[in-house]
Amino acid sequence: MNKFHILLDDTTILNFPFILKLLKRYYLISLITPVLILICGVYFYKSQNTVYSIVVPFMNVGNRQDNAQQSLAQLLGESTARTSEIEILALQESTAFNMKVADALLGIRSKLERMDFRGLKEKHRPTFEELFGDCQENQKCIQETLGFMLPNFYNIVIDQTNNSKFFLSIKSLDHATTKLLAKVISEIIVKNNIADTKHNIVEQRKMLETSVTEKAEAVKGYSKVRLEEDISLLNEQIKITESKLLDVNILLNRKDSEYAKTKLSIS
Repeated sequence: MNKFHILLDDTTILNFPFILKLLKRYYLISLITPVLILICGVYFYKSQNTVYSIVVPFMNVGNRQDNAQQSLAQLLGESTARTSEIEILALQESTAFNMKVADALLGIRSKLERMDFRGLKEKHRPTFEELFGDCQENQKCIQETLGFMLPNFYNIVIDQTNNSKFFLSIKSLDHATTKLLAKVISEIIVKNNIADTKHNIVEQRKMLETSVTEKAEAVKGYSKVRLEEDISLLNEQIKITESKLLDVNILLNRKDSEYAKTKLSIS
């Protein structure tokens, strides 16, 4: 035992025999201190709010290099037709987007009145009247107030390993509130994405039709041989365009299918 003490004294800067002597002398304090620390730790843990979270993944199809919309853009000589990461991340701070979410929630007023809009560290749960009482049932006022509150409860993050993928993260102190927010916000994101894609494709179709018309006018003054060559080339381009438009229709059907799957997965 003495050799063991000598070893401890020689190899460490702590005087273990002295520490053991103090523990024996003040054994009550030695026992009470860790118990008090444990009690304080348990109390602190129990006093924390329970946070309910949901993460919904999305795929930004317009950002993929191999999709039909990108191929159509290249055919038209456009540099890009994709939705950028900045546009996706900006949705959270977009007043127009948050107002759409608020308007959708107002459409289910009975569920809205039961939602919990506390901050994650707040204890008191305010009632619907406490939150929107100043609006005096003015729907526009309630919508604006709710729209400014919503960004505190969700976050949109781009996948660092795949910039075509992003995540919608919802957090609140109530499970039903978290689930409802995830459902409503994800539905509006999908609808916006589909609307943007359809708008881009319609514009690209118009440009294609204009391009075909211009090329048809350009070949009118050509010689017969040159005209036949250009017509043959134009026919090949039309076939390619028709094939791309078919891919575009497939893309639209896929987007509608993704919307239906997303709606089903969070319902």
